Amino acid sequence: MRLAAAHAAVARACGWLESPSPANLDRCAMMLEKAAADLAEGRGKLAEARRSAASLAEAHRLRGAIEGAGTLLHKAFEYHARWNQILGAMAGGYTATGDAAPVARRGRVLVRG
Repeated sequence: MRLAAAHAAVARACGWLESPSPANLDRCAMMLEKAAADLAEGRGKLAEARRSAASLAEAHRLRGAIEGAGTLLHKAFEYHARWNQILGAMAGGYTATGDAAPVARRGRVLVRG
């Protein structure tokens, strides 16, 4: 089963998320895609893996790593959102409702269907 490979990929992505620079976030996205591909590749052996204590233990480790990655991604989002508010207030002041002015910037979006 590809659980160990997926776990290693998620753990590596978590390492990059601990210093969420733009380059690290790009690396993280690629590594999480690799983890998803590893899981998809091993999907056919799922019933077999359920009977293995080692596979179940690895699945629990993977689940913990995924939860950790989710927490780190959320913290990175909050950090950058707060800086965006500060930038908006510094560059454009405040709106009539007291919120920081929006900052016009180019964004990057990845959409998969």
